[in-house]
Amino acid sequence: ASKMAILDSLARMNVPVGTERLERMLRHEEPEVRSAAIAYLRTEVLLRKNASLRELVQIGLKDSTFQNRLQTLFLISELNRDASGPAFDTLLRTCAEDPVAQVR
Repeated sequence: ASKMAILDSLARMNVPVGTERLERMLRHEEPEVRSAAIAYLRTEVLLRKNASLRELVQIGLKDSTFQNRLQTLFLISELNRDASGPAFDTLLRTCAEDPVAQVR
């Protein structure tokens, strides 16, 4: 729980955590930490326009919990399709192939 709170606070304070650390948190063993990392990623990509982190969205789509994959899908739905180009279409295809109907 403390990692989730810290990550949320860092996002609110506009403190960058770095690509490697964020990637580790997106792969963390606890789904709640991964969810917090997806929320942080959303803040960075959508609000702070940090396009360099867009590649990490793919990690969220491969999450073992459908809730985190669904959270990632909502992030994708907010991306500007024109700015994302072919990567956007790849992400949508990944969602369409998900075994959980809510993610498809």
